[in-house]
Amino acid sequence: MFKSYNNQFCASVRRVKGFTLIELMITIAILAIIMTMGVPSMNTLIKNNRIKSDTHNLVGVFSYARAEAAKLGAEVVVTANNAAGNNEWGGGMTVTSGGTTLRVLPAAHASMTFDSDDDRTAIAFKPSGMTKDDAGAGQMTNDEVITICDDRAGETGRVITMLVSGIMNVQTTACL
Repeated sequence: MFKSYNNQFCASVRRVKGFTLIELMITIAILAIIMTMGVPSMNTLIKNNRIKSDTHNLVGVFSYARAEAAKLGAEVVVTANNAAGNNEWGGGMTVTSGGTTLRVLPAAHASMTFDSDDDRTAIAFKPSGMTKDDAGAGQMTNDEVITICDDRAGETGRVITMLVSGIMNVQTTACL
C-alpha cells in the first residue's frame, strides 16, 4: 500500500510544470538586452517632452497675462525671476497687476535655457492685449524672441516669437 502511494507521489512530482533556472536566466538576459536598447530612446523622449512642456508653459503664462490684462482692464506684467546670462526666463516667472501677484511659476529644469534675444526680463500687457517694453515707457518696438534649448545640440529647441500685438508663434530651431 505504501509502495503504490509512493509511486503515485513520485509520478505526480514529475508532472509538475514550471520554469527551469536556465529558462529564467535566458529570459532575464533577453530583457536586459531590450532594456539597454530602450533606455537611450527613453532619455530622448523625456528631453523632447520637457522642451515641449516648457514651451507650452511659457506660452501659457504669456497668454494668461494677456487675457488677465483684458479681463482686469489693467496692465499685467510678466517678470523673469533670477534672470542670469543666457537664461533670462528659466529661473521662474511672476505675473503681477497693480502690485498684486496673480501667479508665480517655479524655475525650469536645470538643463533648460530660456534665452531672450534682446535680454528682456519683463513684458507688460496693456488691456488692449498689446505689449509694453519692460513694463516701461511704451510699446515694444520689435518682436520678442525667446529660444528654448536643453543640453543637446541640434534641431531640438523651440523659438517663441511674440509679436508687438501680443500674438505668439512657436517654431523648432537648432540649438548650439
